[in-house]
Amino acid sequence: MEKRPPEHAQTQERPESETEGATVLVTAAQRKPALAIARTLGKREYEVVVASHHRIAQSFFSRYATHTAVYTDPKRNERAFVADLLATVARYDVDVLLPTDHVTTISVLRFRDRFASDLSIPAVEYETLLATEDKARLLSIADDIGIPTPDTHRPGSLAELEEIAAEIDYPAVIKHNKGVGASGVQYVTSPAELRSVYDSSGESTQHIERDWPLVQEYVPGETHDVNALFVEGEPRVAFTAHRTSTFPRSGGRAVITESTREPELVDSATRLLEHLEWHGVAEVEFKLDADGDPKLMEINPRIWGNIDLAIRTGVDFPALLCDLALTGAVTPPTSYAVGRKVIWLDEGLASNLWASSGRLDYARYVAREYVTGAETPVELSDVAPHVVRLLQLGARGARAAVQGGWRTLASSVVGESGA
Repeated sequence: MEKRPPEHAQTQERPESETEGATVLVTAAQRKPALAIARTLGKREYEVVVASHHRIAQSFFSRYATHTAVYTDPKRNERAFVADLLATVARYDVDVLLPTDHVTTISVLRFRDRFASDLSIPAVEYETLLATEDKARLLSIADDIGIPTPDTHRPGSLAELEEIAAEIDYPAVIKHNKGVGASGVQYVTSPAELRSVYDSSGESTQHIERDWPLVQEYVPGETHDVNALFVEGEPRVAFTAHRTSTFPRSGGRAVITESTREPELVDSATRLLEHLEWHGVAEVEFKLDADGDPKLMEINPRIWGNIDLAIRTGVDFPALLCDLALTGAVTPPTSYAVGRKVIWLDEGLASNLWASSGRLDYARYVAREYVTGAETPVELSDVAPHVVRLLQLGARGARAAVQGGWRTLASSVVGESGA
């Protein structure tokens, strides 16, 4: 990739001792990363403003939330969302803006030039973000620099789909080319099933010319993540984790994660992020194939869902991001705890229990993990957010169960991701 001068927002040069009094705005307060961020920064004496398009969001009830704000849902009106954020930044004299979900990250970076120069947004440039948004483009970049990826096809017509259907191995995966996570992922076991997904009469169809979905090799193994912090294309911090349980069980958002130390994965992720001249944090996701070899799946260009695990092991990415934003410097931790596990008591766990045929065995497995040392994000000194979230999930789950039974309930509780 051709080198170019840095285009990132200017860092605010200030003595390191002053960072503790700075004000940080955190978006997507309804999601679990926002709560973890509010807690760790609040404990470090930051002023934390948590914001959401929901009027009732779990982080609003945290003792570490100094202020709360409600903004327009960017999916409905992106420009109104940006205007609301600008008003919140001005009202609370915000120093650092941390977008923490996919939608607000895209909107903030797209309209980055609307924010004042003295507001720091420690994140990658929008043009680089677009490279990670386009999975086909990202996987092509990875292939070019020697990072293994799943065999991937992007049909541009039904005729091309027919050719692909006859050539590939099954099972296969169909997924959206844009976005991150397991949303929109479907599995097919035959050419007939593959064609049926594109049948215009079906509910779960894909529109080739509009969505440009990918047909991808099925990678059966578990997910391993590299969480990294880069400064102007240079690696500063790396942390690895293994998703020992996910929802859906075939791969997706973490239900149980364990801290690991996997230098080979760090090497691959570092080469990719260096090539992209990364700035800020990223989660680079790999899955193991049938031979146990890792293959790149995607890059999550923001703070990830299981950030609490890294914080608990000694790698406080939110605090490091704020150090970068406010002082221009990052002091990496010398080590972190390996083998530490966190169980996420949220929609994914509930859905696995409700949707799994072997739910009793799964419940025993989770209980065994907890008894043998796995932690949960629950803090008794800050329990209100968990109570609020539990009531929200219970209410939505009850409505779904009445309307459509257990399968609808499982679908409903993951409809609004807490990842």
